Amino acid sequence: MIFRGYSLGGLIAYEMSSLWRDRYGENPASLLLLDAATYATNPVHDSKKETNYALKLFGESQKQMILDHLNKIAPLAREPVQPLEYHGDCLCILIPESTKVGATDWWTAHCPGMKTQPVDCRHHDLLNDTMIRLVGRIVNEHCIQMLRERELLRLWMKRMGK
Repeated sequence: MIFRGYSLGGLIAYEMSSLWRDRYGENPASLLLLDAATYATNPVHDSKKETNYALKLFGESQKQMILDHLNKIAPLAREPVQPLEYHGDCLCILIPESTKVGATDWWTAHCPGMKTQPVDCRHHDLLNDTMIRLVGRIVNEHCIQMLRERELLRLWMKRMGK
């Protein structure tokens, strides 16, 4: 099982991977985070700061969409539910703006074994025609490596009679 999430979907994938671990007693095969959002570390919700940051990412022409989106997710930012650390396989693809505001540190604290891969674009460009090829290649390489490692482990366990 691989959980993947883009933006707010990254938090949802993170939560789902934790639920999977709680239910089945093991981490899913992998967690893939594509410029995933983070829970606010400051309990005070600063909607003006978030709005300005989103306008910087998406542009002034998207202001109404941004306001609608932030109003919809405001309860998550104010009352986060943070599961235990995720110790499974994790790849986090981040843009420079997210790294600058601390996303790498936040995700590393919650997914200690996480591998990060920076990509040079804006948040809303991450899945456009040009970038999706790069993101797809990064994800494919990650999954192939993960499968190779699991196959080697399986062969070793078979050889050891486990």
